[in-house]
Amino acid sequence: MKITVHQAVPGNLLLCGVPFAPGVLPAGSGLVLRDPQGQALPLWWSERAWWPDGSLKWIYLHARLSASSNTVELSPGEAQPAALSLDSANLLEVGGARLEWGHRGWIFSTAGQLVRVEPGRVATTPALGAAQTWTAELIEPSPLAPLLRLRQPVTAGLRFDHLLRLDPVQGVLHWQQRLSFLQESPCQLGELGATLRFGQNHEWVWQESGTRAGCLEVLRPGLCARDGTPPTAGHPAAALSGGPVRVVLEKAWQRAPFALAAGADQVQLDFYPASAPPLTVQSGTSFRHCMRIGLAGRDGANPAWSLDPETACSTGAFGPLPPRTDRTQKHYPGYEQAIDTCLRGGRLSALEKTRGGPRSGPAALADETAQDEEYFGLQHYGDWPMPLGAYGGVRRMYADNEYDVPYAYFLQFIRTGEGLFAEVAYHGAVHLADVDSKATNGDMHFHGYLEEAEDHADHRTPGGELGHYWTDGLVLNYLLRGDLWSWEAARAQAAFLLGLFAGEGDQAIRRHFLNSERAVGWPLVALAGVAEVKREPALLAKMQQMAAFLSRFTADPDRQLEEIDEQDGQPLRWWRICQEDGAKPFMVGVVLEGLERYHRLSKDPAAAQALLHLSRFLVEKMWVEGIEAFIYEWNAFNRGHREHNYPHYINMMVAPGLAYAYELSGEPAFRQVATRAFHASLWTLFAPDGGKEIGMVGRTSALMVGRLCAWQERDEATRRARLSPSNGVAFHFCGSPRHLDRSGALRLQRGTPRWVGEDLLSARDSFAVYSWTTPVGTERGRIGFTFTPDWDCPPHPGPVAQRAYLHLCDQPFTRSCLSVISFYTGLHVRFYDEQRHYIEVLEAGIGDWKAGQPPRIEGNGDTATGGAVLFSDGHEKDKRTLDRRLGGAFKRLHLGHRPGNWRAEGRLSELELDLG
Repeated sequence: MKITVHQAVPGNLLLCGVPFAPGVLPAGSGLVLRDPQGQALPLWWSERAWWPDGSLKWIYLHARLSASSNTVELSPGEAQPAALSLDSANLLEVGGARLEWGHRGWIFSTAGQLVRVEPGRVATTPALGAAQTWTAELIEPSPLAPLLRLRQPVTAGLRFDHLLRLDPVQGVLHWQQRLSFLQESPCQLGELGATLRFGQNHEWVWQESGTRAGCLEVLRPGLCARDGTPPTAGHPAAALSGGPVRVVLEKAWQRAPFALAAGADQVQLDFYPASAPPLTVQSGTSFRHCMRIGLAGRDGANPAWSLDPETACSTGAFGPLPPRTDRTQKHYPGYEQAIDTCLRGGRLSALEKTRGGPRSGPAALADETAQDEEYFGLQHYGDWPMPLGAYGGVRRMYADNEYDVPYAYFLQFIRTGEGLFAEVAYHGAVHLADVDSKATNGDMHFHGYLEEAEDHADHRTPGGELGHYWTDGLVLNYLLRGDLWSWEAARAQAAFLLGLFAGEGDQAIRRHFLNSERAVGWPLVALAGVAEVKREPALLAKMQQMAAFLSRFTADPDRQLEEIDEQDGQPLRWWRICQEDGAKPFMVGVVLEGLERYHRLSKDPAAAQALLHLSRFLVEKMWVEGIEAFIYEWNAFNRGHREHNYPHYINMMVAPGLAYAYELSGEPAFRQVATRAFHASLWTLFAPDGGKEIGMVGRTSALMVGRLCAWQERDEATRRARLSPSNGVAFHFCGSPRHLDRSGALRLQRGTPRWVGEDLLSARDSFAVYSWTTPVGTERGRIGFTFTPDWDCPPHPGPVAQRAYLHLCDQPFTRSCLSVISFYTGLHVRFYDEQRHYIEVLEAGIGDWKAGQPPRIEGNGDTATGGAVLFSDGHEKDKRTLDRRLGGAFKRLHLGHRPGNWRAEGRLSELELDLG
């Protein structure tokens, strides 16, 4: 795997998740990471997921970069270095860096400097306390950059959780703090902070400006106050320098309010200043803050990185995800342009401030200072505000990353290598893990409706809703970015869902399926996201139970409704009934995704059967010919849902499931409808209305492109297999064109050739078209000729100047063909198969051709080895792969003639033909 490191600095720390294809690397294998010079870099890694055959699926690595580490390559190599262990109950030392912790905090020291970190300053209403003891765990025992966890037990409703990473080479402590609110009722957060005490005085300056540092306070994104002055517009970085010491609060204004005050020997960090209005915090919410404290003149910012898209996608760790390549951009330009516009255009420079008011256009995704302030703030950063009035709410509501927006961005990061997408995905997943997921029980809040419309404070919904559960973005944030809290949120959600679906038999599943199709579909997808990393028996067993119920229900839903009218001892009442009145195709599409994910994990035939039943219903009942969309709701109850309502954007949630149905069954209708539905919906990607729409169209649409690419490749392979071997014989000739004319192996069919000595003149009616007396083989061959032009090659751009030199073919003239031509300033050797489809072209420039100066042209090709080469005057000019044979036979030879009745306008001599 090649890894690109963006703006690498010697000594920097690379932290990176890497996937592998099944069977490539056995568990326990050694690895080596090399820079472009082949130098092995310091490396540590841990295994994080395995394929069903036991081979490695994911690792997470630490590497120390060198001066030339802009591109590094991971390959099999030496055994893993020994792991660290804690030196004592409260001490960790590595590479001259020392971390010692106690009940009041910890001391970090290196390079003759030290800092005492005193966290835990917090005030709430009603008053909530936190424990004064820590449980210490070495999460990543890496000698390069160990990760220590200090976690408090739950006391009086609050829990602090700290992740401390030591970077001894750069002399930096990376500190992540997560405070979870575990009380039963909402509370008011009044203050949250920490104190950094240094062993000596420092003259502090702001890193951004170099000016003397005092107090910086940002109570609202976009407004900052310095040293007690009135607030002014600005987006300052919270970064201090004091001699060799650096203090950085990451994403500070984006997660405002905050305050940072520098004294001679200490720095006060206010993650939530007392001067800010009290903040309503719902039960289960967590807030995190990330700091870097450098004691050796560096702030330790880790570089951005990206995996090689083609290699990463080929592992299969992301499903049938294709990389963005020249081929996909040429074959599917509508998709590649649309998804890029969608993901980059999701944030606006100004949201409406009154219901129905104006909104601005998109702001640059990378320029957060140009985006509306409502994208930011401690409760909101990483989420997506919805239009005022959405779902009937009065206040601004947030989508809670509906349809898993981080997952959509992560997939595009993998297939393009663009780090900006990974950054957006990371912060979205952090919000999903901290604010949207409940630290109390693993439940996940959803966006709500009407007066419960989600604003993360007063209108918080009490819990989840089974049509709104996602783990994929959380899981990838752990696998790619190493975020432990995201993984714990995903696992907690999976455990919570297992509890909701507890019980044996169909009733355990039906009680939720009564609500709507997606009430089983999304939980199935969420369980699959975790099971793809950790194949726990309980997860697989519950998905098996879900698939079994879905298989029985979808086989005959009428029978289910007519024969089953009781649930849990009570008369049952359906709301949306799958494959019946009220069925919605996008909800059915969710079920298809869950069934596909589970089937790829287990090969359970019940999952395949259910998926095919649902796919036939969609194709036969819901697809609307000509409109190229699905009915929004089958026999809808609401008039607005049934009258001319065919929203194309939902196609993206249905097409991939139909594509998998085609993979399972080979039924052409599935492929046809999936393909048409996909292309008909591309226009909807150009104007996303926010995160919900980005998640909806982005989470699986790239996987549909993967299917389209695979089908095209299979079609091409099938076409290649249908091409018959050549039915011609060998032919060998070396001599002048006049000698060939006299040979008797060919008969002149057209043209009135004129000869200049032994040379053929190609001009006007002077050319030669021969038929072979015996058809000639096309499997391999070598051609050569010398050409003396009567013209100087004009500069480009200029006249088209079409000319033909040598053309061998079957009948008609582009069947089983090799053609040597030129136009503008390029020489082309073109190959066609027996179905008249272009195979490949060898190309060379002829800008230096002059009248009377004869170049020698030679070329050879072999369909057995799949290669072709072009030479000019003995120098190799081009080399290409031939992916299929020409087939058939050469029956005609054109000298100085073809393809569009062209001539060469010069003399052909010294002819060589070695064919078959």
